[in-house]
Amino acid sequence: MKYINVTEEFIFEGLIYGICTNGLGRVSVNNRIHQLMKNHTLLITPHSIVKGFIDTADFELKLVFISLEYFFTLPLRMDKEDFMMMNEVPVLQRTDNEINDLLSLFQTLRTFKKKDLVYQEAIVNSLLLSYMLIFSSYYKKDSNKGALQNASKEDKIAREFVYLILTYFKTEKQLSFYANKLCLASNYLSSIVKKVTGHSFEQWKQIVITIESKNLLKTTDMSIVEIADHLNFPNASFFGTFFKKQTGVTPKAYRDSVIKT
Repeated sequence: MKYINVTEEFIFEGLIYGICTNGLGRVSVNNRIHQLMKNHTLLITPHSIVKGFIDTADFELKLVFISLEYFFTLPLRMDKEDFMMMNEVPVLQRTDNEINDLLSLFQTLRTFKKKDLVYQEAIVNSLLLSYMLIFSSYYKKDSNKGALQNASKEDKIAREFVYLILTYFKTEKQLSFYANKLCLASNYLSSIVKKVTGHSFEQWKQIVITIESKNLLKTTDMSIVEIADHLNFPNASFFGTFFKKQTGVTPKAYRDSVIKT
């Protein structure tokens, strides 16, 4: 986590909860920009492309990162429609009282996470579950429930595609896979993705794989060979050629530059 810079694009395979307590900022979620200001909550679902922007020096955003592995140990489940709704409306305005309640729980969670108690794990799990349930309740109650229903057919298809490619990009590299998932002809899906998102299918692949490559080089101790295998490249040489074409530097040079900074 220490190498994740939220002002650079990254993909986090988990959930991100945020509370904006001061200043102005923005967040890009899957290439869509959302304003952040005091009393805004932020909820980003797994496999999203995320980038933050700090617009004022006093901008403050309190974040909680939850891995999917940890999330699945908790008695809280969200279906695909919940994820789609949160992706559509990741930022919500809350009242002062609601923000104060969340901040109080946030601080309590941080405090007990550092304690050494017999039932510490159970206490932290309970506090974190309460925190997540409050967030989920807000989204169920006050998010723009008509956003997905009012979107055009093409918008819905494009959002479904983005959701799918961020889920399956490591193993599925062919347009036909995503077209079959959406019960569409490949050419039709390709034209909609380009029209709605501004990027072609091939560009989406390159963007997502490049971001994930950077994440792995920055945040893990995986070797370049292991990363190439993890991303289903034929070998490390193919991965190195791809990465240098996209970024202008080799994977090793990129990792070395991150470590030095």
